[in-house]
Amino acid sequence: MTNFRKVLVDCSQVTKTPRGMGLYTIDLARSLNSQKSLLLVFRDSKDNRQLHKSLKLNAEAIFIPLPQILIEQIFIPLLIIYYRVEVYVTVGDSVSILGCRLCTTFLLLHDIYFTKPVDLRSYSIKRRLARWYRFLTVSCCIHNCDKIITVSNYMKKQILKRYKKVSDDKLYIIPNILRFEKTKCPKKNRDVLLVTGSDPQKNANWAIYLLSKLKDEIGNIYV
Repeated sequence: MTNFRKVLVDCSQVTKTPRGMGLYTIDLARSLNSQKSLLLVFRDSKDNRQLHKSLKLNAEAIFIPLPQILIEQIFIPLLIIYYRVEVYVTVGDSVSILGCRLCTTFLLLHDIYFTKPVDLRSYSIKRRLARWYRFLTVSCCIHNCDKIITVSNYMKKQILKRYKKVSDDKLYIIPNILRFEKTKCPKKNRDVLLVTGSDPQKNANWAIYLLSKLKDEIGNIYV
C-alpha cells in the first residue's frame, strides 16, 4: 500500500483494553505508520483518545461519538469522499456498503463464524443483531472488495468455500500477531497457558480435555 496517498483504517472496534480484532487493528495501524497520509477512525471516548496518544503514530485520528454501525455506514463514506481516500481498510468482519464502492477496499475477515446468523434461542438480542449485521454487510460487499485478508490458511479455505465467486488471488493471509516479542522463561518450569474463548469454533472444551490428560506431565495449567 506504499503507493497510495491516503489510507483510512476503521478503528471503531478498538476499546479500552483491546483484544481480538481491536488488537489486530492497532498492530495493523503500527505496520502502516510509514504511510505518508494515514487516517484512523475511532469511536469517541476518553480511553480511545488516551490509547491513540500512547501509540505515538504518525497518523491523523478522527473520533466519532456514535455506535460502530453508524460510523461504518454513514461516516466512513463521507470521510472517504471528503478526504479523497484511496484505500479503505475495514477490520471488524463487517464493511461499509457504500464505502467499499467508493475506493479500493481491503476487508479483514477475521473469522466467518461471526458472519453466520445464529439460532434465535442463542445469545443475547444484541449479539444476534450483530451477527445479522455482519452477515448482511459481508454478503453484500465481499465481491466489491479488492483484497480480503484473513488470519490463517484454514480460514482462507472456509471463505472460498462459502463465497463461491471470491477468487483465490484476492485472498491474503496475515496472522493474528503482527509483532512477535520473545520472553525468556526458566527451563525448569513446565507451565502451559491456554488462551481461548467461549465461541464454539475456539474448541475450548477439546483443548481443556487434552490438557487434562497431560496434567501429570505438566507442572501447571492456566486457562
